[in-house]
Amino acid sequence: MYDVAREAGVSQTTVTHVLTGKRPVSAATKERVWDAITRLDFHPNEMARALRRQRSHSVALVLPNIVHALAPVFARHAGVRLREHGFQVTIHETDGDPETAASIVGALASWPVDGAIFSGFALGPDSAEALHRRQIPFVNCGVDDEEVRPWPVVRLDQGEGMRQVLEVLAERTAGAIAYVGGPAGAPGADIRRRAYEREMARLGRPVDERLIASVAYDWRAGRQAARSLLGTGLPFGAVACANDLIAIGVCAELRGRGIAIPDDVAVTGFDNIEPDAMVEPTLTSVETHMDRIAQEGVDLLLAAMGGQEDLAANVLVQPQLVRRASA
Repeated sequence: MYDVAREAGVSQTTVTHVLTGKRPVSAATKERVWDAITRLDFHPNEMARALRRQRSHSVALVLPNIVHALAPVFARHAGVRLREHGFQVTIHETDGDPETAASIVGALASWPVDGAIFSGFALGPDSAEALHRRQIPFVNCGVDDEEVRPWPVVRLDQGEGMRQVLEVLAERTAGAIAYVGGPAGAPGADIRRRAYEREMARLGRPVDERLIASVAYDWRAGRQAARSLLGTGLPFGAVACANDLIAIGVCAELRGRGIAIPDDVAVTGFDNIEPDAMVEPTLTSVETHMDRIAQEGVDLLLAAMGGQEDLAANVLVQPQLVRRASA
């Protein structure tokens, strides 16, 4: 802090006032102080930890896409639980961009937060190391792969969800089971595709690459995928979809062509979003328990902020098939 004060040409007390916001400081002086902080790559949390007479009672919640169907569910459950313990939540969006996520991690040292929850994407090791170095407690929730990480993680057992889906579809039809997945590299896409192939092999059912599609996670792409599947001319008795929006689009296209669901073709989704119970036919899907993932993540963060961080904590939440009219 001494170096920042010298660089900005102000007292250390003034720097403290700028960082804490507890005393009025002119706009020009604030600008000089923040310019000095940027030039020196100073992290104000170092000062806060040195003083440690106060806490911000604020937690940063970092999401890839705040309009994704599951993001508000997670944010609400996490927010309610954190507020029960006296914390407010600030929400930050990465837009699915790793560089934006890294910049948010870098900025956390300058923000008045006591901890952070990252949900819907896996932190990179550099970002995790930066958070550890700055002594910012954090938890990584909704990680869509099977890699064990040396920091607190809460994830869904994606493979188990796909196993439940395919067991139901295999009972439903002796015909081919097509698969419509998300785009390669997108959250959940690769692991759900691998789980589909693994479970099909376990069930002794053949996998036909012509009956596999990778599309965007939306209903329009689902409709197009259904057109492509039908365009192959290959018969199939079921379609397993990587998320519910895709499945809703698939169902719309099949019904529009006079194909009865589930009598002619059974369809399943994944995530169990609210519209599943409203569409026709209602959609069989996998409940991903965003409420439970949020609760587990907040509990791990509260423990870490209380000095009881468990770097080996990897919590695996079990999914549950919700069977409705489509399968």
